[in-house]
Amino acid sequence: MQLPRRVPSLAMAWNDRAFYGDVESLALLLRCGMGLRQPDMVWHVVASRREGALAALLGAGLSPALRDSEGTTWLMMASCFFLQSGVRRETLIDAALQHGVDMEAVDFSGRTALMLAAAHDRTDAIDYLLDRGAHIDARDPFGQNALMWASMNNSPKAIHTLVARGGDLEARNHVGMTALLLAAKNAKKNSLRALLKSGASPRAVNNFGQSVRECCNIKEILDIVEQFVTANPSNASHPAGGVPTP
Repeated sequence: MQLPRRVPSLAMAWNDRAFYGDVESLALLLRCGMGLRQPDMVWHVVASRREGALAALLGAGLSPALRDSEGTTWLMMASCFFLQSGVRRETLIDAALQHGVDMEAVDFSGRTALMLAAAHDRTDAIDYLLDRGAHIDARDPFGQNALMWASMNNSPKAIHTLVARGGDLEARNHVGMTALLLAAKNAKKNSLRALLKSGASPRAVNNFGQSVRECCNIKEILDIVEQFVTANPSNASHPAGGVPTP
């Protein structure tokens, strides 16, 4: 996903006016043809938390189908930057939904707004999107859901929020990886701890028969698993799916 960039000439003027919420100047730039078909310009309005500037864009005909080169919609961008410097983004997300941006639209990697919010550890955006009908178990082309994206990106708060909202700890992607297996494989210790604390099975195995222990490529990660199993033997008494252990 491309973050807003600073670019020269009229585009720089656009970014400056968006940041300061100068709606009149934005309207002038719109009349000069700036912004509506240039995702970087729109993303800067969203990231700058300028609701008045967004209203000017919508009034000038901003398309809900606008995407950047990675397929990011402005609902996805608003979700990733939902809480920044203490400013919430309800209005931006609601505006996106009210103007026809698809809640379940995916970027060119197959990620929904909820998956991106999970990857960025935006718990407020996760709750807000789920309250408005986002599908908690939507999958990307590899069979990975929002909980798995949170796991791979070391987003412990997102993990706790998704589990509390009904996220399936033992859901698997196309090769049988659970969120816990992915956390172990990617050496994401904060995710690993959050998943174990939430009840993920440390005896899960993938379609190739690899256990959580075998997915740990770093001793520190393996130690976290071993310590949990030692302290919680009842949680490790039965394998969860995949290839049973003797």
